[in-house]
Amino acid sequence: MSAIPDQATLVAHAIRAADQPQTVDFPDWVRRQLLGQSSCCAYCLTPIDGTPNRPGVIDHLVPVQLGGPLMDANRVLACPTCQRRKGHQDVVSWTAFTRSGAPSSRQAVLDRRQGVLALARNHLTPTRVNAPVVSVERALHSRWVHPRFAVHAVHGADHGWIGWTPRSGSPNTLVSAAALLRFSFHAVHAPAGRVQLYRVPGDRFLDAVWALIEQHALVQPLVVANVDSVPMEPDNWQHHWGTHLEHVADLRRRRAKHTGNNAWTVGTPAHQQMRARRDDAVQGWVAGPDRLGAAPRKPRAF
Repeated sequence: MSAIPDQATLVAHAIRAADQPQTVDFPDWVRRQLLGQSSCCAYCLTPIDGTPNRPGVIDHLVPVQLGGPLMDANRVLACPTCQRRKGHQDVVSWTAFTRSGAPSSRQAVLDRRQGVLALARNHLTPTRVNAPVVSVERALHSRWVHPRFAVHAVHGADHGWIGWTPRSGSPNTLVSAAALLRFSFHAVHAPAGRVQLYRVPGDRFLDAVWALIEQHALVQPLVVANVDSVPMEPDNWQHHWGTHLEHVADLRRRRAKHTGNNAWTVGTPAHQQMRARRDDAVQGWVAGPDRLGAAPRKPRAF
């Protein structure tokens, strides 16, 4: 009779399964389009003309594993050396980037990164519903100055689990996240192979998740079999940590705009809403037949 795996083992297996590398195949016309727009590497300014001696590859400025969008604005032309050294990490956590190219080229990459992050997956901000766009952008920019990384989390009934793999970000960023969990929230380190797993006390889990979000973590919820999860409380703003929105306008409204989406197309907000209606845990979150209600905001301090 085989032994029943403990919670840490189950969560580690779920993180490994969810953290599979995402490969994107680009057609030849995309590479030719980038070659027509630029003739040098976006990072080190090495000349590129598409020949075997000066090849060019396509790199995602914000990696897809970190919530980067699959759009032209997120694609840059790079030399194979820079693309290999940067890997699956945010460009601001790549130490060689500060010594690459010229000051003007580095600033252009950083400005482009800001625009891409505005269209990437982001968590809610602590602003009120329909707050001024400037307030929402200010809250986002305070996160975007940090390197982006991705973690997986399970909100268990007794305690929560937060973990990641080496592909989740740069080593320095992950070390800082581990120190934050251990020293600020009394998390217990429970490594499982390549998965760095932390058990967080139940009364500190939500605060720990939002502290990681403010450090620019993309916290992705996991559902693990045989692990009892805490039901979502629609009226508690902290319970909306798993909500990801891709536009500043949606973050301002604190809900996704469903106009023009097909409820039968997988991946659209309307389809997600239709599936949410079937989940008893979020029935109180559904405000009407055509849209999800806005997530509550963080209450103001007296």
